[in-house]
Amino acid sequence: MRGLPLWIILLVGVLSTLLIWIGWHDRHEAGYIPFALGIVFALFALLSLGAALGEVAKGGSTES
Repeated sequence: MRGLPLWIILLVGVLSTLLIWIGWHDRHEAGYIPFALGIVFALFALLSLGAALGEVAKGGSTES
């Protein structure tokens, strides 16, 4: 099974950081939905990064 490319994982990491930052800053105007989505995206990015690094450690490649 092929994994996600590393650049997509990093892009999701940046997106989740922005969602957490802006979601917490604007929580009184926008509610907690952006903050919660940022947390979900961050967990997805961390799990994907862990899987990609595990694949590289086994001798595989994350290039598409």
